[in-house]
Amino acid sequence: MLKKTRFSLIRDAAWERISKGIGDNLLEPDYLKEKRLQLDIQDWVITIDSYTSAGTLHTRFRAPLFNNERHSIKIFPKGKSINVMKFFGMQDIIVGHKELDDKYIIQGNNKKLLEGMFGSSSLRELLMEQDDILIQVKDDESWFKETIKEPVDELYVEVPYLIRNPEQLQAVFTIFAEILSYLCDNASAYFDAE
Repeated sequence: MLKKTRFSLIRDAAWERISKGIGDNLLEPDYLKEKRLQLDIQDWVITIDSYTSAGTLHTRFRAPLFNNERHSIKIFPKGKSINVMKFFGMQDIIVGHKELDDKYIIQGNNKKLLEGMFGSSSLRELLMEQDDILIQVKDDESWFKETIKEPVDELYVEVPYLIRNPEQLQAVFTIFAEILSYLCDNASAYFDAE
């Protein structure tokens, strides 16, 4: 079995490599539209790219996540159709931070894990600054099959626009990194990787 390094141990190095990999290129209007930035650091593969859906560009961040506990997480902003969605049975976890609970639908199969994750005031503040973001732990879709031979889920973060601002890129990466670090630090697959 592959030794799994906790993301918190390499997160600063990851951002340094990302910012150097993009550098001033982010100021080019279509930089992420035409390129995929893939960062291999220790046993991590972090991908930043974009795709088009319904004529809209989206920027996404992806990383493999060994998820032995089968944690399910989906976080997205509340919209106008929230009451209809709840009428049809959509569940929403209340994590105990009113501003976050009022702005986002938070779904998952482990309330305690989510409450702990949102115990981070810096994560809450960054999320409150976002107009629209999707955060999800996705089941294995073989996205990382070329680099990781084991079945692996992924942490997936998406914004419905092409990021062209370095500060925005860093803010979304920081959200991604904080969640990935928290999930790794609370998953049995990473306990032996010191």
